[in-house]
Amino acid sequence: MKKEFFNYLNNIIQSDITYSRAGGGAGSVIVIDLKKDDLEYSLWISCAWRIENKNQIIATSADDAKAVTGLIAKSAKMLEGKVIDSIEISPYYDLRIYFSDGFCLNIFCIFSHTSETDSNWWLAIPDKDLSYEITNNFKIKKGKYN
Repeated sequence: MKKEFFNYLNNIIQSDITYSRAGGGAGSVIVIDLKKDDLEYSLWISCAWRIENKNQIIATSADDAKAVTGLIAKSAKMLEGKVIDSIEISPYYDLRIYFSDGFCLNIFCIFSHTSETDSNWWLAIPDKDLSYEITNNFKIKKGKYN
């Protein structure tokens, strides 16, 4: 299962960001839809994150989450139309997504000793009814998208 997860994760390289939203009722949770070769993916990020552009911080998950006009909402929307250039993943599933224009999305997984039900981020493949969840205990849970 781990190998399958990494294959799907690597497959989002060179994908187009078709949708990216955060803020409002979702708070700092970012939802990103991607498309590559007629296959759609969805990335949901509920842990700490930071968006950078050419080594400058644009926004973090701790910024203003007001709907539409807050820094989180405006910054998440900036990712739309971008193409993923490369990805780095740490042994603890922190994720760094580089875009071809100098933007970078850093995802920082959070560990919890007290809960095994919370998640850091998900990669979903709706067309295949698949979802891979990175838990707050640094485990990959495979499930259904629907």
